[in-house]
Amino acid sequence: MRAQMSIMKSEQRVSIFRIAGIFAFAICLPTLISAQAPLVIDDLIREVSVDRHEGAFAGYSYEMEFVMRRSALFGTSKLRRKYEVILPSVLPKNRLYTHPLLLTYDSSRNIHSADISDEKRRIVKKLEQMENGEIEYPDEDDVNKNQGGYVTLRADKNTVGKQSLRIDLVELLNNAVLTEPREVTVNGRKMISVEFRPNKDVTPAADLFYLAHIEGVILIDLADRRIAAVEGFPVGKLEEMKQKPPAERELSSSFFYLQTRLPEGFWFPQKIKLDFLDAPPEFKDLEVAIEFFFSEYKRFDVQVRSVTVDAVEEAETEKVKEVATDSKPPY
Repeated sequence: MRAQMSIMKSEQRVSIFRIAGIFAFAICLPTLISAQAPLVIDDLIREVSVDRHEGAFAGYSYEMEFVMRRSALFGTSKLRRKYEVILPSVLPKNRLYTHPLLLTYDSSRNIHSADISDEKRRIVKKLEQMENGEIEYPDEDDVNKNQGGYVTLRADKNTVGKQSLRIDLVELLNNAVLTEPREVTVNGRKMISVEFRPNKDVTPAADLFYLAHIEGVILIDLADRRIAAVEGFPVGKLEEMKQKPPAERELSSSFFYLQTRLPEGFWFPQKIKLDFLDAPPEFKDLEVAIEFFFSEYKRFDVQVRSVTVDAVEEAETEKVKEVATDSKPPY
């Protein structure tokens, strides 16, 4: 399954999947659980980079919240947006497929319920036309690009300022040196934890520049061969962070990617973030933090999609001194 998201100034678009329950992580990194045959990291990474459930996103809806914090003259400014996403029952294979996000709340401006209802009707009608073969699925530029079935996020520089940003797990693997594979048990499931550091022989793309400046831990589900979680810190901080409690590690992370496992065996995103607010100068003085929260994943039939919209909250200007996090860290 290929998925892609863009958060832009004038248009917001995405493709993603569904959560049926929260899969929280609490991993003991230093513990080697079992002594099996030596694990070859390259083989493992090849397996986790293959999309085993292409098309798994199809027929789902979900909710997403986007939060951006930026340094301001007094404290930190905060922007919140909430979206609803509806996906078609069939998705084209071997390509990225980007869907419109239905914006339901924006802290910077008022959004009327009537406008949301109209836009949702338009989206549902277009999905019905696609599924009935009345119109073609939009052609995308990134045909055959490997994303391993993981959600890729893009934040336009008009939104975050100075520098466009992208989150791509397969590119993280391609730009890293991986070491120290260990088998651990998390919530009864066997996982492999792998440490990663920047590969000095690889230069990341401009919107992935931060990959040259973070190190951390990747957690892989052993049976499903899926990345379950990633935590990354500025280079030189990993050993120190290993000694910290989980809440402090998550708060201090510059890169955070947490997934949840559905009963069907699919892994879907729960929380994804980049945080450069207190990062070293290597991060181009990009004083911004972006977070994505995913919830309410539901499978549906196009014929019963609702176009009813609840009353929308009034927009508000948000100024924050501290920001609490809701999800638990990956280890």
